[in-house]
Amino acid sequence: MTKFIIFTTQRSGSTVLTKTLDEHPQVFAAGELFHTNEKIHHPEWHFTFINYLGKGKARGVLMKMNKALNKLSIKKRITKHLNAFFNAKDKNEKARGFKLMLSQVKTTPYIWEQVKKQDAKIIVLLRKNILETALSKYRGRTTKLYHSDDNVGKQKIKIPIAEFTSWLAMLDGFNKRLLELTEGLDRIVIYYEDFGNWQQILDQTFTFLEVDKIQLAPVLQKVGANDWREDVENYKEVEQAVQQTNYAAWLN
Repeated sequence: MTKFIIFTTQRSGSTVLTKTLDEHPQVFAAGELFHTNEKIHHPEWHFTFINYLGKGKARGVLMKMNKALNKLSIKKRITKHLNAFFNAKDKNEKARGFKLMLSQVKTTPYIWEQVKKQDAKIIVLLRKNILETALSKYRGRTTKLYHSDDNVGKQKIKIPIAEFTSWLAMLDGFNKRLLELTEGLDRIVIYYEDFGNWQQILDQTFTFLEVDKIQLAPVLQKVGANDWREDVENYKEVEQAVQQTNYAAWLN
């Protein structure tokens, strides 16, 4: 059986890829096992972080404190959880994996150590157009809508300029870090920008996972206009600010 990880960052198209792969009869693809929220794809495999701070959900500084306390006892639990996940193979499965975010590896580096020990194949999913990634982040923050199964009304968003431009540099660094961490490992690199050739992306992934090639439609649709300016109230301000960065090429 092929063990695999979809290694990525937020707003990269990872949800549609994960859920579509999970539609393959020979593939089990779970969501973010190490998300702090248990509402993931296949929640039965969510890794439970212990709440040391009493009842209720820890947020902000309290969440950081809670994560720090978890680190003291977390290593054995992570190892046990990953072993259980990869050993729970259904008779029809030929590939089993889950989605892992770069932020989760940064917060808990031991996760990455154990992933490498599992000898898992790595599907690195990148979104080269970091301008679109950042816009997607703010669109989700404003509308609370990240994906759509149907046609929905569009709500315009207003971008906070200073925060937005700093986020572009951060996203660029995230992409570089994903490639650095997986250098020399058994990986393929997939780009969100190639999702227009959806079946080609799937065929490449199926070959990598050593499962049958089949036709699968994407389970979710993109949210947002084809021209990002249609979604943004202050698009002229955004254009002017981005022109002053290293990422002006993504404006076109």
